Amino acid sequence: MAKQTMTTDIEALAERTQLEHKARLVFDHWRTVMNSPHTNLSPDRKEVIIDRLREGWTVGELKYAIDGCASSNFHMGQNDRQAVYNQITIIFRDTEHVERFIRYAEVKGKPRYTPEGALQTQAEETTQAWRRSEKTSSEVSQ
Repeated sequence: MAKQTMTTDIEALAERTQLEHKARLVFDHWRTVMNSPHTNLSPDRKEVIIDRLREGWTVGELKYAIDGCASSNFHMGQNDRQAVYNQITIIFRDTEHVERFIRYAEVKGKPRYTPEGALQTQAEETTQAWRRSEKTSSEVSQ
């Protein structure tokens, strides 16, 4: 029984380590895009990113949400208060916020990322769009 518990503990630690690594990738992207190189990955920031990763969002999708926030004039300070609303805790507050910022990126035509977080090439985007359309048309014909 002790061996099984140890295996479970090791698996949990490995999962946590992987999530923290992914959270770091997302956070580093935010620091670059928001030109905030001296901001630290605080526990609150890390946990809100990890929460979204646990919901199934990929590193690429979270990076895309960051790009969407950066493309929003309102969130970048062009509002009546001249306040910037680009904090990690706002972008990743909940699923609805992530979806909203992804829509902003789509509207602005920002390049997408692979699930692992690398920028997709135009050919990869075209291939994925074609596969989605093929899947949709096969579902319609059934």
